[in-house]
Amino acid sequence: MNTNVNSIIYILKIIEAEESFDERLKQNNKTKMLHKTSGYREKFFNIISKAIDKRFAEQLQFKGEEGQEATVDILERTGFIIDDLTLVHDELIPRFPKKYTIFNYFMLEYHRHVKAVMDKIIADVSDTGAILMILRWVQEYYTDMSTRLGVSEESLEPQLLDGKEDKLINDYLSLNHQKSVEWVTNIMSSGMKRFGEREEPPEVNPNGNYNLSLSVILFQIINQQINLAKSSNRSELAFDVVMECKKTIQIFQNGWKETVNKELNTKIEALKKLSKAQFKKIENVAKKDLDALKTKRNKLNQIINLLFEKFQDKWVPAPLFIETEVEIEVRVGVEVEKTEVETEAIVEIETEVEKEA
Repeated sequence: MNTNVNSIIYILKIIEAEESFDERLKQNNKTKMLHKTSGYREKFFNIISKAIDKRFAEQLQFKGEEGQEATVDILERTGFIIDDLTLVHDELIPRFPKKYTIFNYFMLEYHRHVKAVMDKIIADVSDTGAILMILRWVQEYYTDMSTRLGVSEESLEPQLLDGKEDKLINDYLSLNHQKSVEWVTNIMSSGMKRFGEREEPPEVNPNGNYNLSLSVILFQIINQQINLAKSSNRSELAFDVVMECKKTIQIFQNGWKETVNKELNTKIEALKKLSKAQFKKIENVAKKDLDALKTKRNKLNQIINLLFEKFQDKWVPAPLFIETEVEIEVRVGVEVEKTEVETEAIVEIETEVEKEA
């Protein structure tokens, strides 16, 4: 608070002196009918009230021509409230007579202004982030009043949310559901369009697996929603948001499942319309691929058998099919050393196989 504490104490001494003088005159039978009390204490509190009004008007300026448009951002400028009341608690209480209850006066006046600000903000709130900020700020306000100033929530009347807490939470969950459905619908619409057209190959992750980038975006949105809910410091609300996110994932999953099944059914229906000649053509292509695979396998097995004979390893049965050099080493049971002699032998064997073929 900008008001000088020493000036307040000086005024207080004047008030006390005047009230003491008033009391002496009241006890005098000759003057009690003629004397009019100064009323300095009442005037003092009226001035304090106007000073508090000015303090809030300067610190919390509303938008709009008439200063009635309040946004949740104004809560970020309320740090002076606890600071001012802390000053009153630490500096004025020890200097004021108890009969003034000076701290209670300041506390209730400040709280009355906070309530008026909160009512304006709640009346205009229509955003999920703003609702969470209101819930978090109110909780922090009551916590600061209790821990720093020893003021319980029950003694601060009227309540800031005044029974509107459940409505705010329900509004948040409803808005969050609408936003989630809107986001999922948008990303699925664009993703399914690309999937249906298939003008580009699918994305591949570092492991060589096909990757659906839209799922990454989905989980980024979900993480953002959960982190916002956690910031409200309300476990029940966070739980409700998690359950809502679960529904969002199910919508995403069911949408893609339906799209893939639809695409599969389209291909199956297209196959049903093929002629016998077209089926025969597909069958021949598949048979040629299979025959080519068998030929390759047989030639490789011939090379392996000749390799075993060249090194006179008769006790080792020739494998039917070997894919890698490591597997060859395991089956043979010996460590194959790639020397120049072995290289020449392999080249000679391959030449013989080609001649036989």
